[in-house]
Amino acid sequence: SEFAPVTKDSISVFYPFGGPDFLHAQAFYPHANEFILVGLEPIRELPDVLSFTESNQSAFLDTLSRALRDILFKSYFITEHMQRDFKTINGVLPVFFFFIKRSGNDLMGLNYFTLDSTGQEVPVPITNLYDNPIRGVRISFRNQQGGPLRNVYYFNIDLSDKNMTNRPEFLRFIRSRNSYNTFIKSASYLMHY
Repeated sequence: SEFAPVTKDSISVFYPFGGPDFLHAQAFYPHANEFILVGLEPIRELPDVLSFTESNQSAFLDTLSRALRDILFKSYFITEHMQRDFKTINGVLPVFFFFIKRSGNDLMGLNYFTLDSTGQEVPVPITNLYDNPIRGVRISFRNQQGGPLRNVYYFNIDLSDKNMTNRPEFLRFIRSRNSYNTFIKSASYLMHY
């Protein structure tokens, strides 16, 4: 009742400090055409779980479950747990894929990229992603009943003022969205530092 009058649900959502919290972004903005989340958690190659042995699949799913414990039971991630858990599940992608799929969507594509000086995406292979100061991934998805293609962008960057002076291309990327909703939930205390 408070957000609805001032929110356009179908435009982009910018969620700084959100990490891989697609769960809450999707819940508050179920019709958004794109989500832009930012966090310090790493982007790694998505593990090929189907190639794992049965015991390794089970161990991976147990670890994924452990990585989700805080967000599912407390509604937020705990940084200390994420640092440990996300190493074991190999970065943020398994969490994103889990939330996207469980929220009734089909995964349509995965692209790793950096940004050029104008803030435009430049594809890079995952093996070279960390050679760049701006590291991003775009996950394309659509509702299982069809509908338009939508995107989740995740940037692995430090949003501190000091760091952003060296990242004008990221600011250009955000500003290139003519209008967007900014959603602050996770780590909102960081803006006071």
